[in-house]
Amino acid sequence: MNAMEIHKASKLLETFRLLDANISAQSVVVFIYVAEEEGISMHMLAKKAGLLQSTCSRTVASLTKIHRINKPGLDLVVTEEDPMDRRFKIVKLSPKGKRLWTKVQEI
Repeated sequence: MNAMEIHKASKLLETFRLLDANISAQSVVVFIYVAEEEGISMHMLAKKAGLLQSTCSRTVASLTKIHRINKPGLDLVVTEEDPMDRRFKIVKLSPKGKRLWTKVQEI
């Protein structure tokens, strides 16, 4: 990485840390995969991120409006049933997530 890439990566992480000081790198990576491929299936997201399905589900939950155990989430993504197979979920950016993605792309 050159100095410019390091600076951009630092600004990217700081942008996410303003939302949640304790956000994990894993959550940032999952958000980026969702932003790059809106409507990605939970299964494909887990595969791309190199996560177990259960870990991916927990990470996505932290990025939705309501996290596990009714704690507030970051409201950056939404999940919905896959219309082709209702047993599966697809993940998309929420309006707040779209605004953040626009901001991230400007870095």
